[in-house]
Amino acid sequence: MAILDRDGGETFSCALCGEEHPGFVKMCPTTGKKLRTVHKMLGKIVDDKYVVRRFIAEGGMGAVYEGANRDIGRKVAIKFLHRSISENPQYLTQFENEARIAASLGHRNIVDVLDMGVTASGMFYLVMEFLQGDGLSDLLEKTVRLPYPWAADITIQILEALSEVHAVSVVHRDLKPENVLLVHQRDGSMTVKILDFGVSCLGRRGRLDRESSTGTVIGTPLYMSAEQAMGLPINHRSDLYSVGVMLYEMLSGSYPFVAEDPHEILKKIVYEKPMPLGKHAVTVPPGLEAVVMWAIAREQEERFADADEFIDALLPFRDPEPSGTVEPAVAARERPAAPALIDIHDIATPVTAPDAVTMDARPATSWQVDVQGIPAGSDVYVDDVLMPGRPITLPCRPGERAFRIEAEGHETWERIVDLHADVVIFADLRAKPR
Repeated sequence: MAILDRDGGETFSCALCGEEHPGFVKMCPTTGKKLRTVHKMLGKIVDDKYVVRRFIAEGGMGAVYEGANRDIGRKVAIKFLHRSISENPQYLTQFENEARIAASLGHRNIVDVLDMGVTASGMFYLVMEFLQGDGLSDLLEKTVRLPYPWAADITIQILEALSEVHAVSVVHRDLKPENVLLVHQRDGSMTVKILDFGVSCLGRRGRLDRESSTGTVIGTPLYMSAEQAMGLPINHRSDLYSVGVMLYEMLSGSYPFVAEDPHEILKKIVYEKPMPLGKHAVTVPPGLEAVVMWAIAREQEERFADADEFIDALLPFRDPEPSGTVEPAVAARERPAAPALIDIHDIATPVTAPDAVTMDARPATSWQVDVQGIPAGSDVYVDDVLMPGRPITLPCRPGERAFRIEAEGHETWERIVDLHADVVIFADLRAKPR
């Protein structure tokens, strides 16, 4: 709640540094960052109902705070829309869509929206269920790559939510790890929650609203489909493409396309073929690689027909304790061009003409291979040479290398690995029969 300073002027609690500043301050004296109206909400009471307690995060459309209902004490999350966006009718419509979509579906994998309104100063807000968990983006930053059964389970839960929203002609349009939260339940299970339907597009009789879905690129380049990158009409298969890129990232720690410039990424998405998943993740079962590459096909018609078909293809890889070889879920297909890249919002210039795009091929001096899932004391050999320490550092020589892992009480694990970059190997060693 605002208080008065010694000179009688109003002060506020700064969300950026937590300190009290005079109300006239335009820049945070501690962080040096520009202050917006949403940064001055700490301690305020919204609609005489919600107390704003703690700043959580800020995104392109607004800022999220922890709050509480004054009457019943329930902890909630409150999302305030940036004033510059709330004055834009198109963005305001998107923000209202987020509330209507999430509130109407009530799906266990979509964050619940409890209330919405406008503050006395004209700032729009959403009240959502308060969730404690780990962002998928944070998890990937810490672990880089996930074991494939875990990645498959996360992806299936995302797709289960999309199956519901696509059934009512809603497309999320900005699926990425930052919009996925992993909530740990008391029984030890994990529930995936999709956040931010703020840029979603409501359909009309099964078709997308062309006025809001054509000519403007909305989303994050790394996870955009070719049609989205070109500013063309999109449908549910555009979401499936984004999910495929997230699965690619979870399995490999990389992306189908990489470039430093966002527009260069968009060009790659539209005109080039994606790097096969197996180049980055050498121990992913071939069937799972085929699923991923199918999901990120350039042409919409070559992707999965819907979220349910995508789920069916992933189910064989969901076993939390896989043993040895997993049979392919689908037959390998020709790998079409797919896309993905770096975090930029609302790039308003669709890709329209093919330009020559070249990768910045700076030679590396060495590569690292991290071997996971093996018993303590295992011996790892590369080309019959015992490798000390983990991860293993190898000279920069692309091509096939022979890996052999030996551990007491286990059968020898051998694999030919085609090395072209840093990789993580998940080796499932079988115990010897007694």
